[in-house]
Amino acid sequence: MISDRPLNVKAIATSNCFESNQTQYQWMLSTVDSETTYFSPFLMFGDMDRSTISLSPRSLGAGIVYFSVEVSVSKNFPETFSYDFGFVRIRLPDLVAKIVGPASITRGLGNIKIDGSRSYDPKSQWLQTGTLTFMWQCQRACRWDPVDILFFPKAEVEPCFGITNETDSSISSKSSVIIHLPSLQSNCTYLFNLTVTKDSRVSYAMHELKIRPAVPFYIR
Repeated sequence: MISDRPLNVKAIATSNCFESNQTQYQWMLSTVDSETTYFSPFLMFGDMDRSTISLSPRSLGAGIVYFSVEVSVSKNFPETFSYDFGFVRIRLPDLVAKIVGPASITRGLGNIKIDGSRSYDPKSQWLQTGTLTFMWQCQRACRWDPVDILFFPKAEVEPCFGITNETDSSISSKSSVIIHLPSLQSNCTYLFNLTVTKDSRVSYAMHELKIRPAVPFYIR
């Protein structure tokens, strides 16, 4: 389960005894270290008449939690009991990768900003730890033609490194990327891929940008 949701654990017990209305539950839990598999000191809840316990995963942290419950039917029959146990894995909420930028723009002088700074970690809303790591990749969704090769700068000058899907090179590790518009090709779509990481979590986002020519040119 995700750590920003309530954790409800329920025991279902059936009994044929006439005094089943006196059923008592004794809950116990412990967190398990993922590396050593050692159990932390057990937390006892004592006798209660509730078959369900509700906990905040935030207080337990991410990882594996061991639960056990002992059910007794009546204090008049102390040897009449049963128990069960189980494990729950609590994981951190998924990162949110978000890109803000125009869907199309006219090619001309100047730069354009593709912004990923609005990406965030939902966990940080209640526990501010660590920072996000960004990696940008760019793919050109149109191929080179003979005119491009003759008159356009070399592929390595272009921020998307030529033809789409032929490279996984990173163009930036900042939260946003600044692209020099004259280095982009008119009538072409560029795909900007953002990878956001933190601890062992990874999230992705993609943004399409279409480049319009500064001066439309038609042949009739």
